[in-house]
Amino acid sequence: MVRASATIALVVQVGELVVVTGHASGRIEDALDGLPLRTLHHAGAASGMASSLVCGVSALVTDIATEPVGAVIVCLADMPLVRPSTLAALAAAWRADARVHAVVPMHAGKRGNPVLLGRARFDHVLSLSGDKGARALLHGDGVRELAVDDPGVLIDHDTPESLARLDRESGAG
Repeated sequence: MVRASATIALVVQVGELVVVTGHASGRIEDALDGLPLRTLHHAGAASGMASSLVCGVSALVTDIATEPVGAVIVCLADMPLVRPSTLAALAAAWRADARVHAVVPMHAGKRGNPVLLGRARFDHVLSLSGDKGARALLHGDGVRELAVDDPGVLIDHDTPESLARLDRESGAG
């Protein structure tokens, strides 16, 4: 599933792909072998979703070997049905308006993932903790809700039952 999610992100080619690993990092890195991406092992991943987000954004912000990062698209490995066109639309919406600091996909009137967070939100991201993720940063001025024709932004596979269903539907299991 993580390879499928990473492959979708690579199709769009909006910049460097960084995958933050925690639990089972060796297996995840093996699954990603051969893909043009960077993996970061986050030993503190069990402390919550926010710490993994902080780890990834921090690495991009402080990496002086690359040009400054203007935004990040936060993709979740358990959402392999998101369409590449949705990632491209998030980036295009952010590039089209300098007042936009975050872009949230909307499908059927519901907010989904992945989300785009612009540089103006990075200090807030770096102060996150716990298991909340970036949800608190997705309200107020500078947040754009973007309608997408992609039900994949609402479908995550975080239970054994939903993963088994995904395997059956994709022919993998």
